[in-house]
Amino acid sequence: MPRDDRGVATLTATKVPFKNGTLKPGIYSFELFVTNLSNAGERVTIGDIAGLQIGTPAGVKCAPGSFSKTGTWTSKAACTSSSRGYLSASVGSKTQKPTAAGTFVRNPGSAFSAKCMEGTYQPRAGQASCLNASPGNFVSAVGAIKQLPCPVGKYTARAGTFSCYIAEPGTYVPSPGKTAATNCPVGKYQTNAGKSFCTPAQAGYFVGITHATAPIPCEPGTYQNETGKATCKDTTPGHFTNSMASIMQFECSPGTFAPFAQVRECLDAPIGSFVSASGAITATACPAGLTTFATRSASASDCVPAG
Repeated sequence: MPRDDRGVATLTATKVPFKNGTLKPGIYSFELFVTNLSNAGERVTIGDIAGLQIGTPAGVKCAPGSFSKTGTWTSKAACTSSSRGYLSASVGSKTQKPTAAGTFVRNPGSAFSAKCMEGTYQPRAGQASCLNASPGNFVSAVGAIKQLPCPVGKYTARAGTFSCYIAEPGTYVPSPGKTAATNCPVGKYQTNAGKSFCTPAQAGYFVGITHATAPIPCEPGTYQNETGKATCKDTTPGHFTNSMASIMQFECSPGTFAPFAQVRECLDAPIGSFVSASGAITATACPAGLTTFATRSASASDCVPAG
């Protein structure tokens, strides 16, 4: 075996050129070797070559965001950028695919889609943008495919919102999808926020304004025996009320009377007169020559000779 100056055996590579006429275009693996001329042509393997391509190359694969019929870029068929609303996510894409509902692709040549943000939504696939939630509606989640109406007790006048406003005290929202709250009418009120109704004023109370948050009690001299009223009723002559929030009027008792309406307290029959019945509007004078010696007389028998 030939040796070099140091006495080490040498190997000589064969000079016969490789002929691939029997190989069809494709990718192959080859064993690389040399021939030991000192040992009757012994072949010594020194390594492998994997992935060697023989024949005409198929082309460079299309990059993400582009596609072609074959998935490759060649001189005859270049890759095409994906359109707005569509994407080609992988290397060597042969088609573009529409972005899913709830997402969008704003620019051409995209490999990724973006989710619709809060306050927006997209019900259709293959879109380049998302839709703003319309007034009276909201979208609270990312990637939504639909908007939702504001529930009862809430509203919004704005577009593209992710939440609704709560109806404030004195107002109400009776049905979904409203753009504004409604003031409680006279005769009704609402103490709490976020309600779908107003409460009628109770008996003994009234609400004389809109947007009220509480009812007002009827004062002495007035009363209210019905609910949901805007005013209180005045007591009629012969009657009175002497407390707040009265639900009825009361007759003046014998010995007293009330000549006017809206009376808090009945008048005592003065000396020289009497009131024998309930609910009187006047006192009755004693007959001539007779008188009473005290007020609040309730019978004609209380009249006695004067002096």
